[in-house]
Amino acid sequence: MKKRVKENCIKGKSTPALIILMASAPSWSTPDIEGRVMLDYHLYEGVHNDNEPGSEWLIRRARLGVEHSEGNWEGALEVEFDNEERSVEIKNANLTYEGWETVKVAIGKMKEPFSLEKRTSSLDISTLERSMVTDWFSPGRSIGAVVTEERSGYNWSAGMFRASEDEHGLDTYAATGQAALSPVNRPGAVVHLGISASVRDLDGDAREANEPMEIPPGNKIIETPEISLDDVASFSLEGALVAGPWSLQAEWLTQKSSGYLGEAVTLQDYDFSGYYVLGSYFLTGESRVYDGGSFDRPDPLGTSGAWELVARYGQIDLTDVAGGTFAESVLVGVNWYINENAKVAANLSVADVEGSNSDESGRGEAFSLRWQYEF
Repeated sequence: MKKRVKENCIKGKSTPALIILMASAPSWSTPDIEGRVMLDYHLYEGVHNDNEPGSEWLIRRARLGVEHSEGNWEGALEVEFDNEERSVEIKNANLTYEGWETVKVAIGKMKEPFSLEKRTSSLDISTLERSMVTDWFSPGRSIGAVVTEERSGYNWSAGMFRASEDEHGLDTYAATGQAALSPVNRPGAVVHLGISASVRDLDGDAREANEPMEIPPGNKIIETPEISLDDVASFSLEGALVAGPWSLQAEWLTQKSSGYLGEAVTLQDYDFSGYYVLGSYFLTGESRVYDGGSFDRPDPLGTSGAWELVARYGQIDLTDVAGGTFAESVLVGVNWYINENAKVAANLSVADVEGSNSDESGRGEAFSLRWQYEF
């Protein structure tokens, strides 16, 4: 009998105490897990592969990330798995304060705010790869801090980032920013006009162009010789128009730099430039989605998904230095947005390259397929 009374007393005291303890404990929101997988198949020839036919399957991107919001703060961490190199890279690791109505402040590793096409996620661009112009002239992800303001008629971002380090191991810095007007900004109708700029102190850091031309497994034919750069200033003008199922997007980019070519002892100035023009049309009636100075993918109107036709022309001129490349590219493609998570895309491209030698000059053709999924 005593044992039963003791058990009842324990139950009578512990249950309210447990309820009080649970009620007083802090409430935490659940982190969001997200990821993306892009599987490519490329068939290419000509200048992309030493004038021989070639093909390759490629895991273009495999990323996994987590985001968590609590109050006015948001933290994000994203890593990318490289199947070829058997490595893992941190793509994003940042903390953002969102306590003001239209202004956000972020610190950590993130994409620098430069170029409309670069700011648009690889999940949401209308071609498999960004233009060679955007890839070469735009800074990538860096550690720094950035302030962003977004309103219905305009948006801007400005930040300071780590650029390199000097001979003593001290960091050098870059200032990067963009500003855009969107006087028309409603579903199915957008006008975007913007500029971007980035100024970088590299303190003699040796850099060179050595990239494939919009075909990741292809030969690295976008080239310049190695230059020990002191200062680099990049600038872009960008514009976009959405009118129902039609869209047009274009950017002109230029880069001015000063540095020493090879073993030269005289400081020289270099001026590189390029541009692209991209157009698309949705056969199923959707429109490209504009959000805060970049584009997002459309939501299909029907159960059969959204179908988009796309075409792009691009040109890059790196010939202000001996051994630099001049190249042009024409691309046509089709995108099938199966739903808000899955996409299948196909691109057919033709390149014309004038390189530093005959092996890296001439015509190249490529056919590329991508299966893409985001969660």
